[in-house]
Amino acid sequence: MNNFCLPSLVALLLCGLWGLPPLHAAELTITQLEDVDLGEVAPTVGRIQQRTRFCVSSTPDGPFQLTALGSGSAGEFVLSGGAGIPSEIEFSVYASPRGARLGSALVPGVARSGYMARAPRADGSCRPPFTMMTIVVDPSSIQRVPGGRYWGTLQLTVGPE
Repeated sequence: MNNFCLPSLVALLLCGLWGLPPLHAAELTITQLEDVDLGEVAPTVGRIQQRTRFCVSSTPDGPFQLTALGSGSAGEFVLSGGAGIPSEIEFSVYASPRGARLGSALVPGVARSGYMARAPRADGSCRPPFTMMTIVVDPSSIQRVPGGRYWGTLQLTVGPE
């Protein structure tokens, strides 16, 4: 947690024991996030996966947590249209553009922690580690719904740990 409190016993009591917010909290931002188009899908297609890379930056550098909510009635991840298509959202952090991309599935409304963000470069570009989101739709979900246009929204919220 990024606590920058006054160096005194009173500040220790106020900031440490009572959990008051820090005097200078990390500023976290998400940039370079774009819409994801799954394209046209035939009912016989296998598992659909579409990835999008984006940047989570923090000033100062520090750990962050991520919470995701989908457009389903209880915040679940669904594509809506003629019927609802359940989907899964995976979030991964990796050290370089060619680095390993081991994602972990997000649970709607549950904060996932343990990620690290760094301040952006002077030109605004992202520093490693990089972040990626993968939308996954299981073939059995596709085969159960009628043809048509489907859409969904995803709200990502980042906060300091």
